[in-house]
Amino acid sequence: MATDNSTKTKKKIFLFGKRAIESLPTPETGKRAVYRDERNQYLFLRVTPTAKTFFWQKKVKGKQHTVTISKYPAFNADQARDQADIIAADYVHGTDVQAEIRAERQEMTVGELWADYRVNRKRGQGVISEAYEYLYNRHYVHWKNKALSDISYDMARKLILDISKDSRPRAVFLA
Repeated sequence: MATDNSTKTKKKIFLFGKRAIESLPTPETGKRAVYRDERNQYLFLRVTPTAKTFFWQKKVKGKQHTVTISKYPAFNADQARDQADIIAADYVHGTDVQAEIRAERQEMTVGELWADYRVNRKRGQGVISEAYEYLYNRHYVHWKNKALSDISYDMARKLILDISKDSRPRAVFLA
């Protein structure tokens, strides 16, 4: 097992594989160990008393970027290498993976949109009627924590069909 002297913390380098990863010693509580893959210089394994986690790390344009890939054994070493290659390719093409992850966390949810709508409704349109509150609480509240971009056409279509099955028919008069 070689060591990487190019960084402040010493990282042990070895070829990631099932036997090698499973035989790693568990550090004391409050401590962690970091290992680097021999095949992919940007793939690392962080070992704590409770978990082993793969992550990608590289300096890009003078700034250190770290992206968590997955915990072991949910991902094996080959899957982690493949994911590290995908992340590296994204950075080569100008995509900041960390920024995308942050933006995804900050994306508005259905519940936030509803709250914003209730507060910022234009004056003159009045307050939200009880009927709208009822419809939201009856049909949309289960989407409250869902990001807007996670709602697909098929999900919306299914909800509309469910609502139409649930409602009673009404007579429509044409003038």
